[in-house]
Amino acid sequence: MIFRLQKRLLFLLPLLCLILSFLFPKEAMAGATQGVQLILSGALPALFPALFLCRAIALSLPQNSPKLMRFLPLILALLCGAPIGALTAAHLSKTGAISQKEAERDLFSCGLVGPSFLIGVAGVGLMHSARAGLFLYLAQTAFAIISFFLLHRSLPRPKMSHRPRAEDSSLSLSAVFSQSLRESIGAFGVICGSIVFFSFLASLLQAIVSWRDAPAAAITLFLELTSGVHALTKIAREHAFLFLSAGCGWGSCSVHLQTLSVIRPAGLSPKLYFAGRVVESLFLLGIVKILDWFL
Repeated sequence: MIFRLQKRLLFLLPLLCLILSFLFPKEAMAGATQGVQLILSGALPALFPALFLCRAIALSLPQNSPKLMRFLPLILALLCGAPIGALTAAHLSKTGAISQKEAERDLFSCGLVGPSFLIGVAGVGLMHSARAGLFLYLAQTAFAIISFFLLHRSLPRPKMSHRPRAEDSSLSLSAVFSQSLRESIGAFGVICGSIVFFSFLASLLQAIVSWRDAPAAAITLFLELTSGVHALTKIAREHAFLFLSAGCGWGSCSVHLQTLSVIRPAGLSPKLYFAGRVVESLFLLGIVKILDWFL
């Protein structure tokens, strides 16, 4: 029954979006255009180099450094944000550097927002304060580190035999460059498509339902983070910061689809990933609310 309903929704939802794009062509075009602009102004210069460099790091790491590999998804997630942490965990799981269960635990902690986005776009761009963005980044870092060590400490480390990398363990510079470029282009294509689609979807929803500024910003933030931050400029700053903290913890549906596209081929379950996003959203919201009470 559930499977049949799922199949019907998979057919009906795209069909509904297509019909709505015909009924509201101006809004559909505006949403898609905004998505392309977000890619060119933010994702391309900030995310693609990080994707490429993280793939190169993961490919060039020596196989005999299990401790470093165990922490690598968390480190890269803190430096570059999602979906790079998940991409690294999936890659290490596929090559046998970490177990599948370890990779799934990593997903709980690694669905983060990059520091450049939090400090630059959210802090300076929305709140007109780099310190506000830095505060969110530090709170997010605390959540990631605490949850990472709690999960890996409370659950027994599974026994596994490290199998050799499918590629040669001593890849040449040209091989690392070409493979990193090829894989990062594929991952970035999925990211670009999801940004354009969810910007398009958010624009259609706003055309259908005449929400006020706050509900419209919340829905947009739920769907796509960058568009949502732009929508938060229309509401009061103190409320915008609460929305922003919850939205950054959640990460947006756009980021979730990007993450699912890299963890599914590795056979990783997304359950802990989604649990982490809900817990992180509540954690950041609680931290900001407590700070608001004291100030």
